[in-house]
Amino acid sequence: MTKLSASLDYMFTDADYLSRFARAAKAGFKGLEMIIPYEWPKERLAEESKRHGIEVAIMVAPAGDFKAGDRGLASNPDRTHEFRQSIGLAIEYAKLLGC
Repeated sequence: MTKLSASLDYMFTDADYLSRFARAAKAGFKGLEMIIPYEWPKERLAEESKRHGIEVAIMVAPAGDFKAGDRGLASNPDRTHEFRQSIGLAIEYAKLLGC
């Protein structure tokens, strides 16, 4: 059976980010993905996920300054240190969110 997850960064964009958990659950999604969740505390994201019974299935590591056009750090040798730090942050979020 195919499993689908809602992308909180591209779906339900008429609602604020944290409200999208409820919208995804109401639409019948059992899982979700997040591309740029790092401006919200991981504890708050985990709380919303649990409250609405929706699993965080996919989460992307920080891509730098997304609003300024960054779309990743791994391929830029001048940003190796920043990339390594971003992976540590992603791991913290993933562990708490059960991703």
